Amino acid sequence: PSGWVYAQTANSHTFCIPQNAIDTEEVGEGSWIGVFYENEEGNLSCCGAMQYTGESTMCMNAWAVNPSTGDLGFTEGQTVHWKIFENVSSQEYDAIAEYASGQEVFTVDGFTTLGSLVVEKILQTVVVPSGWNGISSYVIPNTTDLTTLLNDYADDVVIMMNNQGSYIPYVNSEVTQWDANQGWLIKNLKTVVIEFLGRFNTDLTVNFEEGWTLFPVKSSEPVSIDSLFKDAASLQIIKGYGVNEIYIPGVTSNFNLEPGKAYKARFSAPFSISFDDESQHNINVFNLDTVKDVVIGGENIKITPFDHIVYMEDMDNLSLNDTLLVYSTSEVCCGYGFVTKEGSVIVKAFGDDPTTDFTDGMLDNEKMKFYLLRGNVKYAVNYVFDKSTINYDLFVTDGFSSISHISLSPVGISENNTEKIIVYPNPASERVHVELNNVSSNCRYYVANVLGETVLQGDMSESKTVIHIGELPKGIYIIRVKSDDLDVCGKVLKF
Repeated sequence: PSGWVYAQTANSHTFCIPQNAIDTEEVGEGSWIGVFYENEEGNLSCCGAMQYTGESTMCMNAWAVNPSTGDLGFTEGQTVHWKIFENVSSQEYDAIAEYASGQEVFTVDGFTTLGSLVVEKILQTVVVPSGWNGISSYVIPNTTDLTTLLNDYADDVVIMMNNQGSYIPYVNSEVTQWDANQGWLIKNLKTVVIEFLGRFNTDLTVNFEEGWTLFPVKSSEPVSIDSLFKDAASLQIIKGYGVNEIYIPGVTSNFNLEPGKAYKARFSAPFSISFDDESQHNINVFNLDTVKDVVIGGENIKITPFDHIVYMEDMDNLSLNDTLLVYSTSEVCCGYGFVTKEGSVIVKAFGDDPTTDFTDGMLDNEKMKFYLLRGNVKYAVNYVFDKSTINYDLFVTDGFSSISHISLSPVGISENNTEKIIVYPNPASERVHVELNNVSSNCRYYVANVLGETVLQGDMSESKTVIHIGELPKGIYIIRVKSDDLDVCGKVLKF
């Protein structure tokens, strides 16, 4: 294994490992076992190793220092540290040895028999409140099967998603295994407690592609964004799923990445970071923030992880304690932002939750409308978008826009006149019926997956139609019907 370099010197200590001292389900054939000493810099250096065959008793030597040749190694009475390099995962882990006989510290010409050698296990508990959350773990659990990992909470989890796809309990999902090198989104109906029992993840690197990446926190301690991303010139934005978790370089203040959470970052070019291995300690219980729906000015705003961020800076007509609200084209309030710095505000517009039966947020490519609350007065916001930013005035999941100019005018908000859409049966396996109230012709339907990708579309010449979904993968789909004066959507679970 990389870094396991040592010299065979004149003196050594022999360690024998009986066949029954190692759990073959935990340490596979072909894995490496190594002994390490602590050098003058406080780091562990290898001074003996062998490849595990799983057969009979195996013996290996721990080699002593040789001052005459300059070869490094153990000194008399020094503590012996054990490591295992697992060949299947290519991961290196600390191991704990129990000794059956012989010396327990390095001794020239010593002879020791091990009673057991086990990979050091740790427990990280993540307490996830109800609703949408971002989660991760610095532990590679003994079991990665998501149904087993969720244990008694599978009935309470609606969906889990990572950069590769989604997992829905009791449905043949595209993702079924926990991956500690990924960040995850989760929606649950009530508080869920996930216990990650296993080994520290020694792969502390996170690679970011151009665009968005959902990433984990590979640390048991909070990590400053400024320190972790200090050389990231291509970083555009980092956002979390708690309160005030938005970082824009040069614009917003630094905040800490918290263990147990997951975050999203957008880069203009590929970049890599590495968490500090000294930050991994057995701190085992992490309670995530409770993210609740928000009520502002009588409007109930549904919080989802599918958001679009809009930034305004140096606006003469924005004052402290002003509140910006975002509305859909059907006058549903879908986002907000508070002016906490004179003339500047960051607004989050929240997308529709694909796991609910109704439209409770913005749809992709829907025009955003802005209003301002100042005391008891509500203003319409006329705005000009900065076209140099990533997106403009159309809502896009993970979008980012900047407004360069606004003007205000008092206005009354009309009642929501959204047309109703009926989708049945739900769940469905082969076909779904779609019916519209008070609409008869000239519509077109679009079926999109939870990533916003259109997978089916067609014309709807009457107020009802049948959509065949039998060849679609299992999962949740949004059915959107549009015309010149109509834009409504419903949802269906394909099983």
